[in-house]
Formats: sequence, structure tokens, C-alpha cells
Amino acid sequence: MKLCSILCSAWNMAPYTRQCLESLFRYTNYPFELLMLDNGSTDGVTGQYIRELEPDTPFIRSYRPFFNTVNQGTTKAGNMMLREAAGDYLALISNDIVFVGHWLDDIIAYLEENPDVSSVSPDWLSGDPETFSERAEKRKILTHELAEPGFMAAVFVMTRDCLNRVGWLDEQFEQAGWEDRDYEMRMAQNGCKSVIYHRVVLYHYAMVTRKHFDSKYEADNAYKFAKKYKLI
Repeated sequence: MKLCSILCSAWNMAPYTRQCLESLFRYTNYPFELLMLDNGSTDGVTGQYIRELEPDTPFIRSYRPFFNTVNQGTTKAGNMMLREAAGDYLALISNDIVFVGHWLDDIIAYLEENPDVSSVSPDWLSGDPETFSERAEKRKILTHELAEPGFMAAVFVMTRDCLNRVGWLDEQFEQAGWEDRDYEMRMAQNGCKSVIYHRVVLYHYAMVTRKHFDSKYEADNAYKFAKKYKLI
């Protein structure tokens, strides 16, 4: 069986990271390696948690923690791990996701059954976590568990071929904002079809880390995106 590299970075927010990884270990039933980056956390907790983590799952093949002394931003963090990843599939996940069901099995099965697709994102819901399960089932019914063109940067699984064709994340987009739209655009330009698969619905707290950064990054990155694609 092939291997999936799961890549996650965290800057502080230890309770969310812990919940994310505990759900990952519980609900990931496909062979994977975990690359976990502490991106310059200052809370005195996150780095220690990542350093001492002992993944509790028989499906993990290796756990590799990485540490930055300062926050290098989202794209640099992602590229650090992508360059080290060994998997046939590459899953980039945010640390504010809660996993359920057979999420990775379902996504990789879809990729293998649809060789014209290069990247698959799950559907997601935020809001009241107590009602998530009920709302997720309703979402599946409404969407008939089908796939449609789309991309969700908080969790996506791509093939190794997709990475080879599209390349690394663009590090000119600092911290967070517009790097996801850039990668989606580049996937399309390189013939990598991306879909959102509604059979998989995950919980996403959303904006847990990003809201702590100055809003200037959003404006700066929007300008860089527009300039890169000659929209201005």
C-alpha cells in the first residue's frame, strides 16, 4: 500500500493542535507519516507538546517533528515539510481541523478511482461543535456525497505528480492569505484538477491562528496576488 505524508504546522494554540492530532490518530486508517512543525511558538506549551508527542495509532509509519525559532509564515512552513515528505500522497492540514470517519481512506479512494483528479479537499462545517454530526449528515444528503470543482486549503490531499507539476508554495505570500488561491490557480494552470468531495465532512474551527496576525498581511498578499496574475 502507498504512503501518505500528513503535514501540519502550529503556532501556539496548543489545545486546538492537541484536539486535531488526537482526532487524526483516532480516525486515520491509512498508512501515513506525520511531519509536525512548531512554527516559532511562544506559549511554552506547543513546542513541548510536539517534542514529546507519541502518536497513538498503528497506522503511523514515522513521526518527524520540526522546530523553527521564529514564525516563518504559512508558506515557508509548508515548503519545509513538503521538501522532507516521502509519501505518494501529500496531505496539508491546518491545526484547527477535527477529523472524523474514514476521511483519508475515502479521499485517497476517490483519487485512485479518478486518475484525472490531482487534489481532493473535504467539505467542512464550523459553528457549534455539539451539532456538527447532525449537520454533517444533512450536508451529505444535500450534496448527495458527490464531488465538485473546488479547493479548501485547510485540508487537501494531492498526488506526488501534482506537487511535481505545480511546485512549492509561493513564499512571497507571508504569514497567511491568498497563498491558497495562488496554489489553486497554479494547479489549474498545470492541468491538475481539484475537487471538493462532499462524502467527507470535517469540522473546522477556522481562523484560529490567522486572526492573531496583523490585517496588513491580507492586504499585502491580495496586492501581490493581483500583481502576479496581472489583475492590476
